[in-house]
Amino acid sequence: LIQGCKNTVIPTSVTRIDTYAFYESDLTEITIPASVEYIGPYAFAYCYELEKAYCFGETVKEAEYGIFDGCWNLTIYVPEHLVSEYQSTYPWNEYNIEAISLEEESVTINYGSYELTFYVSNTSNAECNVSCSEDPDESTEIIIPSTVTISDIEFNVTSINDYAFDYCYNLTSIEIPASVDYIGYYAFYDCYNLEEIYCFAESIPETYSEDPFQNTSDNLIIYVPEESLDNYQNTYPWYNYTIKPIPGPDYGEEKIINYEDYSLRFVVINTYPYECEVSLADNGNSSYDDIVIPSGITIRGYSCKVTTIAGQGFGWSYVSSVKIPNTIT
Repeated sequence: LIQGCKNTVIPTSVTRIDTYAFYESDLTEITIPASVEYIGPYAFAYCYELEKAYCFGETVKEAEYGIFDGCWNLTIYVPEHLVSEYQSTYPWNEYNIEAISLEEESVTINYGSYELTFYVSNTSNAECNVSCSEDPDESTEIIIPSTVTISDIEFNVTSINDYAFDYCYNLTSIEIPASVDYIGYYAFYDCYNLEEIYCFAESIPETYSEDPFQNTSDNLIIYVPEESLDNYQNTYPWYNYTIKPIPGPDYGEEKIINYEDYSLRFVVINTYPYECEVSLADNGNSSYDDIVIPSGITIRGYSCKVTTIAGQGFGWSYVSSVKIPNTIT
């Protein structure tokens, strides 16, 4: 927990929340992922400002006494089919329990040259699917994020919709995150300029009976994790294409990430270990309210720590605040 943080999403790699983990913190909202199986005594006790706790998962979580004691204004939101079970299970029955109702929710995010829309698909495990809602009007690399925020809740992007990117003629390259486990019917149909797919899923995503990559470029190469190379090369429809292992980033390689109100440029400055510097992608007399520099990014599936702010990286711009991670040296 970062002190002073009001809204926290616990990572999906976490399986336990220990005793006093968030005791007397300034939280107003917390999201507990499906991966968490156990919550220790007084884990969130006396977080006086805590009003919302979103608790995902297919079963009621094991929890000890006093987990939310002193959280006087708290409502705990759980999957609808588990409401009655939570309401009758100690210690959850000591708190106000309501259903998560987000089945019809979605969010559209503009990434500069294209837009993606994310639709809630599973409220129990906080999952969503993705489609392209505005085709790029120039040659474009699309990066599908592994998570997005919908109605202030972080959802994992686990599937690509049927026809999600069909007829995106200017799509040349796409990154599919490891979180995706399903690619829909004709998802990339007639993307005839699509030459590169980076698929970071170690377990092969399921596909509809029809090949989702039909009518893409004759030169299409699909890059996959090296440890899964043989599986992809022997599985339909992947074996219809050239499959290669994902290469690591090169020194000087750039990656621009478009956030909602600004874009950041990351440049690899060290390849062992992978490190990069950051700057504004558009640093010419523009105004920005709040910029958050991440502590790390992924470039073609490889973790790259952000260690340096480039010279004049944020110069000639009007920035009201910048959050700098402790990885910056």
